[in-house]
Amino acid sequence: MTYNSLVVFFFFFFQAEDGIRDAQESRGLGDVYKRQVSTQSTGVVITFTMVSGIQVLGLAGVLTAGYAYHVESKLNDPFYQPICNTSWGSCATVFRSSYSHLISHFEILPKGHALDLSLAEAGMMVYAVYCLWPYLKKAVPYPHLILLAMSLAGCTMSVYLLYVLKFILKDFCIVCTTFHVINFSMMGFVLKEFAAHKTSCKPKTN
Repeated sequence: MTYNSLVVFFFFFFQAEDGIRDAQESRGLGDVYKRQVSTQSTGVVITFTMVSGIQVLGLAGVLTAGYAYHVESKLNDPFYQPICNTSWGSCATVFRSSYSHLISHFEILPKGHALDLSLAEAGMMVYAVYCLWPYLKKAVPYPHLILLAMSLAGCTMSVYLLYVLKFILKDFCIVCTTFHVINFSMMGFVLKEFAAHKTSCKPKTN
C-alpha cells in the first residue's frame, strides 16, 4: 500500500462517523475544525476535534502497541536488534522485565497464564476501544463516565510506569514514552468532551 493510499484510507476512516458528515459543504479546513455535531441519542454537543483527536490518538496507540508486541515476540531471537534500542536506553530491557506483565508481576495470576497479558497486548485492546469510541459509546450506559475512567486509569498507569522506568529499571524506553505521551494527550481531549457533556446537560434558564 502506497503512502497516498494510506492517507486516503485514514482520511475517510475518521470522517465516516454518524453525525460528522452533513449536507453543508465545508468552506475550508478552519470550518471543519470549528464545526460542532450533536449526537442523536443524547443531544450532547461535542466538537469535531474532540472526536477525531480521541480516534487519532487511539490509532497511534494501537500502532505503537502493535510494534511493542512485535518486539516482545522477537526477544528470544539472539540476532534480533529492535530499532527502539537507542543510545538513550533499551526498550528490550523493559519488555524483558516482569513489569511488562503486571498481572503476574503482582501475582494475581501465574506467569504464562492465558490472561497474563503483556502491556503491549492490553494496550492494543484499550487503544482499539478509543479508536472505535464514536460507535461503541452508543452501546454502553454512561459513556462519558466510562471514557473518563479509562483515561484516568491510563494516566495513573503511566505515572506508575514512569516511576518504574526512572527509579527501578533506571532505563529509557522510547516506545514506553510514546505510550505515556498518548495517554496524557488523550486525557486532554477526554476532559474537553466530558466538560462539553456536563455543560449540555445543565438545564437552560430563561
